[in-house]
Amino acid sequence: MSSSTLKIIALVTMIIDHIGSVFFPQNIIFRMIGRISFPIFAFLVSQGCEYTKNYKKYLFRLFIFALISEIPYDLCFNYSYIDFFYKTNVIYTMFFGAFVILI
Repeated sequence: MSSSTLKIIALVTMIIDHIGSVFFPQNIIFRMIGRISFPIFAFLVSQGCEYTKNYKKYLFRLFIFALISEIPYDLCFNYSYIDFFYKTNVIYTMFFGAFVILI
């Protein structure tokens, strides 16, 4: 299976998870389907770390994407503009994971 196929699977399951979280919080099946996305994204980040030519640039892109995606995440799940202290999006976890791989 190619990385593009894995990205599509992870994206679709993540969208299902977020739809379930926002619109159907009492229905657990959406959340169960969505839990497939994190291990796939984690695998793809590890592959990105292995095959990147410029590690610092890769980490910088992950961090910038985490910052940019924090605003929609907080609006959707925390009902505020930016809230770094309650819950943050999972891309920060991916960034720190890639940083640990670098170390």
